Amino acid sequence: MIYRTSSWERLVTDRRELDPGFRRHLIEAAIPQQLAYRRLMRRFHGDPVGVECSNSSQDRWAFVLPDVSRDGKWRIQYFDESGFSGHGSYDTLVDAVQDMIQSGYRELDIGALDRLGSTGRWAQGVKRSAIMQRHAEGQIDWRTTMDLLTELQQEIVEVVA
Repeated sequence: MIYRTSSWERLVTDRRELDPGFRRHLIEAAIPQQLAYRRLMRRFHGDPVGVECSNSSQDRWAFVLPDVSRDGKWRIQYFDESGFSGHGSYDTLVDAVQDMIQSGYRELDIGALDRLGSTGRWAQGVKRSAIMQRHAEGQIDWRTTMDLLTELQQEIVEVVA
């Protein structure tokens, strides 16, 4: 199977006349993404679901999975050392994987979620998120939210000290 990003596919099939220097620039920009995409898709036979990839700084990670909140859609789930940090939803697995790669998550780091999920920093991040979720759901007001976050921060300081 040949795995090509949509950007690479456009570059190799587009027959419009472009300035040679500009075409070279486009190709140079697309090569790292194409190589990372092809490497990931080949290694997992076109199905890299749940495979963690890190950014170049190796301080943030992402993986692709089915989006349980939108039937038939796909999600990129982002996380860092303090827990889950966001997500994006896509129509297809290919769209999600390509966007993850384009966003800089190109280095395989299999097991990162398990490794980070067992740390104290992750546990604190989960507690912080739970407090924020309670506020988002209207269960607590902003003042209570801030008080709880301050208490949580004090716990962190006491553990470190």
